Amino acid sequence: MNHTVMSIQKRLFIRILLILISTIAIYPVFGQVRYPFVTPTVDSICRNTIDYIRIRQSLTHQQYEIDKDVEQLRNTIAILNRHLDETLNEQQIVESELNAINRHIDSISPKRPDGPRPKENIIDILNERLSFHGNYGLNINQLALSNWAAGGENSSAGKAFANFTLIDHKKTFEQKLIGAFAFGIAHYADKRIEKQDDKIDLTYSLSHNGKTQWNASTVATFNTQFANGYKYPNDSTVISSFFAPAYLTVSAGYNYKTKNQRFQIFLSTLFI
Repeated sequence: MNHTVMSIQKRLFIRILLILISTIAIYPVFGQVRYPFVTPTVDSICRNTIDYIRIRQSLTHQQYEIDKDVEQLRNTIAILNRHLDETLNEQQIVESELNAINRHIDSISPKRPDGPRPKENIIDILNERLSFHGNYGLNINQLALSNWAAGGENSSAGKAFANFTLIDHKKTFEQKLIGAFAFGIAHYADKRIEKQDDKIDLTYSLSHNGKTQWNASTVATFNTQFANGYKYPNDSTVISSFFAPAYLTVSAGYNYKTKNQRFQIFLSTLFI
């Protein structure tokens, strides 16, 4: 009996001893502060809570700003929709007034009388009868020689030209005016200037449009020049000038041309 009681007491003592050892392992020898590696401290818990509160306040403020911007956008969209509706209404009003004005103009405008159309004016007639084509240009060139064994002379030259053809085609007659103009000069190294080309050529023809390829025709040509001509290399002696000389030639005969008008020949029986 005593042996059993002693055994129970020994077990109780060992249990109490184990509890004390575990308590000492958990708590420090002095004070009641818990070890940080066992559970978080009160200060750490408080700091985390404050951070969470601050984050929540920041997010709440951001959500408030976003809600305010959304509300402003909704108000702006509503205002724009009202302006759009007003503009569409004004457009419909303007279109209805414009249609009413057009109907009024149509009602007071005189209607075109029935029957044949009026004759075309002189401008339309000339546009159908007349045909014009031509070309013009300006040529400039320069020649420079250095130790050229074959000889030569430095020079610069320029030439302007213009050509045109005007045809008036009627049912029974055809008139044609052909013009050819050219003027060119050259400047040499010794500072002299010579005329290279100078002409005014005008040709006028009047032909009868018959059923055959041979038609009576009259041709007049006029030839002269623009500027004075000199007896080069002496540029002080004038040998020609404007309208001196001038040639006028008139001839009458027959004109032959193919159906495609790519080839034609004029035979004159009278020449003045």
